[in-house]
Amino acid sequence: MKNKCDKLCTPVIKKLFPLCESCGQPTQVAHHFFEKSRSNRLRYDIKNLIPLCNSCHCKIHNRFGASIVGCLDVSDIIRNKRGENWYNEIRQLSKESVKTDIIFYQKSLEYLESLL
Repeated sequence: MKNKCDKLCTPVIKKLFPLCESCGQPTQVAHHFFEKSRSNRLRYDIKNLIPLCNSCHCKIHNRFGASIVGCLDVSDIIRNKRGENWYNEIRQLSKESVKTDIIFYQKSLEYLESLL
């Protein structure tokens, strides 16, 4: 069930946000702003999923690589676009603990499928 949910993230983001939030190229991947390993609560939350092209996705995972706008990296661009209220909200949500049982994955699957 977890794998089904994980596989739905990118199709959902591509449908809802066809362009990379960082550079404007076509979306190719859904990136978790707060990593899946840091927050099960945000794993399937649309507010935490960032539409990125492959190039920007590589850059966000390599903060020491070339930036796309002056000295800003992709994380900074996303944060600047979405604002401090968004960041503070998801940062708070990332601290919430959720039980990742079958019910969690069933609800997550229903939620993601409803967005397609």
